[in-house]
Amino acid sequence: MIEDDRHDAAEKGAESVFISYSRENESAAQQIVHLLEAQGFDVWWDALIQGGNRFADLIEAKLDQSDRVVVLWSASAVRSEWVTDEATKGRDAGKLIPVTLDGTQPPMGFRQHQLIDASNSDFAAEDPAMQALIKALWAEGVSEWVGELPPGQTRVSRRTLLVGGGVATALAASGGFIAFGDRIFGPGLSDRSIAVLPFSNLNENSEQAYFSTGLAEELRTRLGLHPDILVAAQTSSETVAELQLDAQQIASRLKVANVLEGSVRRGDGLVRVALRLVGGRDGFERWSDSLDRPFDALLDLQQDIANLVADQLAVQLAAPSAGDATGGTRSAQALDAYLEGAELYRQAVDEGTDRRALALYDLALEIDPEYAAAHAARARVLTVIASNYSRGEELAPLYAEALVAARRSVEVAPQFSTGHSALGFVLANGMLDIRGARAAYLESYRTGFGNADILSGFANFGARTGDLEEARDAVFRAKQLDPLNSQHWRNAALIEMNAGDFAAAREQCRQALAMNDDARSVMGFLGTMALLEGAVEAAREYFEKEPSGLTRNRGLAIVAAREGNDEESALYRQNLEREYGDNALYQLAQIDAQIGAPEAALDKLERAYDAGDSGLVQSYLDPLLEPIRSQERYQALMEKLGFEA
Repeated sequence: MIEDDRHDAAEKGAESVFISYSRENESAAQQIVHLLEAQGFDVWWDALIQGGNRFADLIEAKLDQSDRVVVLWSASAVRSEWVTDEATKGRDAGKLIPVTLDGTQPPMGFRQHQLIDASNSDFAAEDPAMQALIKALWAEGVSEWVGELPPGQTRVSRRTLLVGGGVATALAASGGFIAFGDRIFGPGLSDRSIAVLPFSNLNENSEQAYFSTGLAEELRTRLGLHPDILVAAQTSSETVAELQLDAQQIASRLKVANVLEGSVRRGDGLVRVALRLVGGRDGFERWSDSLDRPFDALLDLQQDIANLVADQLAVQLAAPSAGDATGGTRSAQALDAYLEGAELYRQAVDEGTDRRALALYDLALEIDPEYAAAHAARARVLTVIASNYSRGEELAPLYAEALVAARRSVEVAPQFSTGHSALGFVLANGMLDIRGARAAYLESYRTGFGNADILSGFANFGARTGDLEEARDAVFRAKQLDPLNSQHWRNAALIEMNAGDFAAAREQCRQALAMNDDARSVMGFLGTMALLEGAVEAAREYFEKEPSGLTRNRGLAIVAAREGNDEESALYRQNLEREYGDNALYQLAQIDAQIGAPEAALDKLERAYDAGDSGLVQSYLDPLLEPIRSQERYQALMEKLGFEA
């Protein structure tokens, strides 16, 4: 129930609302009209046109007179010239509120506004989407709307500090992106949508949990390769599993029609997998089965499971081939080593776990040198080790080794989108080759459908490099696949902050923190925006709550300097130098740029380039570097890095 905001609206007088919709969605439009009228709004829609009125003239007049224009986007609405014209009028007048009835994204030019998702709405007053709509209509300005998200919990790895890093593992899928847009985000809830929950480990040895977790993710990968199947991402699937929800609740949270549960027992050279498919709408079991295979036949077991589940979804999977889009192996032993390494990498505990993951990827490649997924994973972990734990002369050999691994992944499996994403990750963060990284990321974006991690990596990179429209599109899709992962809202905040839309960025930050109040970089974003708007006291409060030491110390150094406390500012600078060495050169340059020392800032940026500081990937759109953006030395550095004007 919406609280006292209703009374504020009533005291101002009834807000007039124009509803734009496609004729195919008349029933939904009518329900929304009745709901808003019951809430006290003055609603106009074209069903009110009486015979004899001049249709176009009356519509234009009502558009001009309205306080808000609510556009009901759908697969049919995006093809309607009437809806597009009405939406344009609302957008240009600053009173557009977009709603999607079936998950369809608005056309290009209308994606800068927060989209209310009513694809699962029953159009009742207590429905979350309708509450969000009512709240938006009551807001003083459309840009001030604060939407609502389903609750959930997730964590963001320190690796999101690296551009395009995400939390992607080389378990990710690839395929045709256009098919992804047309089919997965089509009208209504797809009967071929599924959440694969983490498989239960039935072994007494808890150290075998990586195996059951990995098999579930491998299944997501294989199913996700089919353009007609929507597969909820790993992070959200694991989150709902931890919340102890029933199948209907899980399906509602993840917007899927089916939920797959499973368990794995491994021992005496055998692997047994039990499966149960439950309908998300009614909670009834649709199918169950169990399979036993020798461990050496693990790869056949994987394919058999995928085929059985696909049969229940009424689709047929393509047979795997050498070097296919999964980046897979034909060795059970190599897969086992890889799955254990992937779980260690996901934990993101410290250098020790990352190096253990690296050793396991090396073992997998020793068994199968053509294992593309292991090459891609090796490239990522080497880049993380270099960026997070290494200094000086240690960096170049690690980055060079990572680049070899990423290129080998792409060479072995050219259609493996995670390989291209890993290559972009290394080129950007390790080699500071933005032009080369862009080509790799674009290839991963083009081929990666149904894969939230691929989309997230591209969105993060695009937010840094100026590909903002493509980044918005990617993060929109990632949110659909992975709705409980705060990382996607963090990326959306970065996109809007770098675009200069601080109001939209703050909303995305709020949503990220609602899912994970310890989300890395989000408090830093809020602090940066407050700082740039002159709210120094608020900026300090945000920076003090930021988990990342790099961001926290950088922000507090600037705040202290703004407050005239040079001694305190120097202490935060010393923290950066002591804890991070040359890896903090970029942050030190940000400080100098903000305290009126442009030459010192440029000196440090050039030193950062020589040292291979991955922070430079942020430099093109970084609002903290605005004071030096017109300097010739800055522009020369941007050209050297490969940023395109």
